[in-house]
Amino acid sequence: MMLMLPMIDAKILFALEIQHNTAIKAKVVVNMSPVKMARLKMLNDTQLRAWTAVIQKILPNVVSGDRLNGVYLPLLGGGHDAG
Repeated sequence: MMLMLPMIDAKILFALEIQHNTAIKAKVVVNMSPVKMARLKMLNDTQLRAWTAVIQKILPNVVSGDRLNGVYLPLLGGGHDAG
């Protein structure tokens, strides 16, 4: 399953790094993410369910000082391949 965010220009490459200052369980992020994304009207219901399924599989629990990186590579598929 490929998940694309429609508002992102496929010609623009970018990376995101988040450094956590506190511990957070992946389950908390998985539960909060679709609520926040729905509020922003970024995805339709089908895309929101797909996004939730993807992040549920890949997000780790983090502790203070951990860094998570995400890279958007549209030429390699433009999304996360959830299998």
